[in-house]
Amino acid sequence: MPEGAIRWGMFSLSAFLDASIIKLNSEELRLAGNSVVKQTVTWMVSAARRIGVHTLMAGVSDCQEFEWAKRMGVDYVQGALFDRQQIAVR
Repeated sequence: MPEGAIRWGMFSLSAFLDASIIKLNSEELRLAGNSVVKQTVTWMVSAARRIGVHTLMAGVSDCQEFEWAKRMGVDYVQGALFDRQQIAVR
């Protein structure tokens, strides 16, 4: 497998075109954390926006991940950062 290749996912153009929302997992992206992943996410978010598909980043657990999702242009986020019980404890 080439250096920096994404081993944990598969891309299907037909699924992408038929989708109403593309869900990304922040945990996997954080573990990969290289420029190939960032470029791929940037491309996917940009392409989704152009064809009217929304993007969601799941597993957002801290402000750094939330800020990264905003910089990438992700439409929606979800995860432990927004858990009402945890917010009340902080």
